[in-house]
Amino acid sequence: MATTRSRLTEESGEVVLDPGGFGLIGRRAAPIRVRPLAWTRAHPWVVVGMLALTGLVVRLLMVRGIWVDEAISVRQAHMSLPGMLQDLRRTDNHPPLYFLVLWGTTKVLGYSELAVRTPAIVAGTALVPALFVTGRELFDRRTGLVAAALATCAPLAVWYSQEARMYAFFMLLATLAVWAQVRVLRDGRFRWWVVYAAVTTALLYTQYFSILPVAIQQLAFVAVAWRRARRGESVRQLMIGCWILWTALTLALLPLAPFVAQQFAHDQSSGTGFSNVPASAGNPAGSSPSVYSLLSNLVWAVWGYHADSTMVRIAALWPLLMLLALWLLGRRRTPMLVLVGALAIGPVLALLVIGMRKHNLFEVRYFAGAVPMLLLLAARALAGGALRRTPALLAVAALMGTMLVGLADEQLNGSNPRTYDFRGALAQIRREARPGDTLLYSPDYLQDVIAYYAPHLRSQVLGGPQPTVPGHGGVFLLASFLEDPGRAAQVGSAERALGRGPRRMVSRGGREKIDFWEFR
Repeated sequence: MATTRSRLTEESGEVVLDPGGFGLIGRRAAPIRVRPLAWTRAHPWVVVGMLALTGLVVRLLMVRGIWVDEAISVRQAHMSLPGMLQDLRRTDNHPPLYFLVLWGTTKVLGYSELAVRTPAIVAGTALVPALFVTGRELFDRRTGLVAAALATCAPLAVWYSQEARMYAFFMLLATLAVWAQVRVLRDGRFRWWVVYAAVTTALLYTQYFSILPVAIQQLAFVAVAWRRARRGESVRQLMIGCWILWTALTLALLPLAPFVAQQFAHDQSSGTGFSNVPASAGNPAGSSPSVYSLLSNLVWAVWGYHADSTMVRIAALWPLLMLLALWLLGRRRTPMLVLVGALAIGPVLALLVIGMRKHNLFEVRYFAGAVPMLLLLAARALAGGALRRTPALLAVAALMGTMLVGLADEQLNGSNPRTYDFRGALAQIRREARPGDTLLYSPDYLQDVIAYYAPHLRSQVLGGPQPTVPGHGGVFLLASFLEDPGRAAQVGSAERALGRGPRRMVSRGGREKIDFWEFR
């Protein structure tokens, strides 16, 4: 028979004996109580509630306007339900669950910036208690509290909680899926299998790239079964549960299959795929992922989006950061730590390989489900690693301090590669526009942003270097994403052509990564 091992775990200063020796399979024994730590004397849910409220306030402090992808979501939410689903099949590359939630939300709350971002704000705020229960279930109460605290101000989690897209849902559901899986493996009752199946189905209906963490979790089921078998324990109930789970997931995903097929067929016929998505600064369009893009995306995952100059300085510290992480984690590698580590790093490496062929796919938003796992790793390193209580508290405060600095820089620094002030630029154009004026814009996918912020302004896409405009009225030329040499050349030619005609340039303005000219 396998040797019985014991595990000591601190939960608010309580020592818990786990005779199973493998946290993912055994029930917790009755705790032996010792003096609780001073910083966890309060009821944990009071602390978590305060953290969630803080996280909500942080997420409501929105300082940027609607971005291109958000405007697309808002346009689709204006459609009828069948029309929206048909548009998703023809023009999008994502599953429908988030868009159904957004569609229902806008029918109740309207289409203001706050209204269309409400689902993401709610999901992002819910990530705080979700990380608490997951960290507590995987490790201990202290780890859960630290993870929840980190989630209140984690820059990337806040960023996508303020965006009318599915990435906040991706983070939340990926976290809940881990929590539900651990409940299944510890408890095994039917209700936890149902919860895990429901959360996993919702995850797959939210983001196609969630197949990566879901696959890792299925491998975890297999690994647990193998370990139990080696210990001489019965795995019959676990394997029956897995087979029923996999059958249920297959049946639940069958309605999604024709949806995916239509999206793929349209992408192939149009030749677009993901190429129409604006590229990230960490991985420019048309370039294969590099060591720099890998480090940039990992830094973004923890400290948010920042200017290239800032990223270079942070990325230069990667050897120090790796050594620090190894020292904090120590030599103990529990199965829970291995699971969280695999979910944090596995999707990143998989997308790195995929990105070698499809360059635009290696970007942090496509492995956003790994971000909460990185926060859990950081929380475990600080709360359950080699540090004693006071140094651990100082380390947590230091990490949160760096995150707050990163959050402020991400939100307020115009050099952030993801900041585009379409709201400010179009507001200025609206103030200066007169009846009969025309807005020319480039690229073509700005049409939904313009329709959101300037719906009554006559506009048309810049179709070539020699623009065709009405013979009367003024002309505004608006352009963005000018890092593309072809687009920059087209806009420059149009600017010169407009200046040589009957009109003359009377003003030139600009906002973050947006340029506009006025001709009269």
